[in-house]
Amino acid sequence: MWEDCYEGKSQLNPASISKLCSSINHVFQNWLESLPEELIPDILIRLPIKSLIRFTSVSKSWSSTIKNPTFIRTHLTHTRNSNHQNSTHLILIHNVSNEGTSKHNYGEVPLSGFRENSYSLHYDNTAVTEHCKIEFPIALKKMMKNPCFRVAGTCNGLVLLADDVCRDAYNFVLWNPSIRKYVILPKPTVMSSTHGKHEASVGLGYDVINNDYEVVRVTFLMDIPGNGFRTLVQYYSLATGSWGMLRVHPPCVVNATRGQVLVNGALHWFAIRWADDHKMKFMVMGFDVGSESLREILLPEIDCCPRDTAST
Repeated sequence: MWEDCYEGKSQLNPASISKLCSSINHVFQNWLESLPEELIPDILIRLPIKSLIRFTSVSKSWSSTIKNPTFIRTHLTHTRNSNHQNSTHLILIHNVSNEGTSKHNYGEVPLSGFRENSYSLHYDNTAVTEHCKIEFPIALKKMMKNPCFRVAGTCNGLVLLADDVCRDAYNFVLWNPSIRKYVILPKPTVMSSTHGKHEASVGLGYDVINNDYEVVRVTFLMDIPGNGFRTLVQYYSLATGSWGMLRVHPPCVVNATRGQVLVNGALHWFAIRWADDHKMKFMVMGFDVGSESLREILLPEIDCCPRDTAST
């Protein structure tokens, strides 16, 4: 049977192929059984995520190891350290092809002449060399109300997509391009139909203590009878699959065009609040993902126009 594998011999027949596969499988199983169990996680942790997904079918013990939350966190840390040492950090680039653009809260967006959009990973180097292209899920394209999704945040390989480029459709998706899986979030409770006119900014954070990802949405409600305006913070937990909400008091205005920054387990926004003397106070508003609590950092005071004369 083995001689048939050499060049110049006749092709293997089905019976020989079956015996060959059986022999290879037997050798592989013997090799696996000879490996000390304590070495297996140390070997697996050095593999890319796509290989790990394939190896979950090798055996029940391997599958259990790879899906263990502790192993997942350790693998993430190892990958980060390796990327840092080898300067192999990756950048996600979302390219939109269109013929015309229009002004919107998020800058120039393709409201007309939209043709296509693509996603790709590039190395964080001077040449921004392409690592690979990413296939976007077809099912997500069918649910979009806008020409394309907006990349609203990234964290540990997860991508937060928002369907709000032209108009807010309240569709949010957590997407893992590496394993080609995604989660469609339930609609937030604060929408135009429920709370009237408002502006919103959304971000993605990670709770390292509880190993949970949260989507945080800050909404600035306008024209509230008797109150003027109000600020609410909604947060969606991937672990619980539900939205929670906090009220910011006193209220502040978050500029949706400036986005947000994730630092030390908290999402931060640039915000403005009007003091009792009707002067604007500039600050950084933070939402701690782990404790689901708010924090504020006041910025140095500057001379600025009062509230009643400020332009919107």
